Amino acid sequence: MVTQVTGKNQVTIPATIAREYGIEAGSRMDWLPGDKPNEIRVQIQPTTREQLRCVREIGAKYVGRVPDSGTLLSQVRDAEDSARVHSIVRNLRKTNKRANVP
Repeated sequence: MVTQVTGKNQVTIPATIAREYGIEAGSRMDWLPGDKPNEIRVQIQPTTREQLRCVREIGAKYVGRVPDSGTLLSQVRDAEDSARVHSIVRNLRKTNKRANVP
């Protein structure tokens, strides 16, 4: 299908293509150079509503699985404390080996 560019660099999208790809007023299009010199690629960008829906779907997978910030901070602190204890025990063992203490 051939369309014409207007004086304001606007292009009419043929109705059959618009229906097939769900393009409607307000749809955002990303115009990219093609692989050939006279070729242009157009990608339909998701609407803000579609993006929010996707984020909600992704977030719903993690509800209840990710601890709240207070719990997470407590877990991090516990891990740091545990690492410090292990480090002290290792150093004591090294010191005891050097001093020949069983």
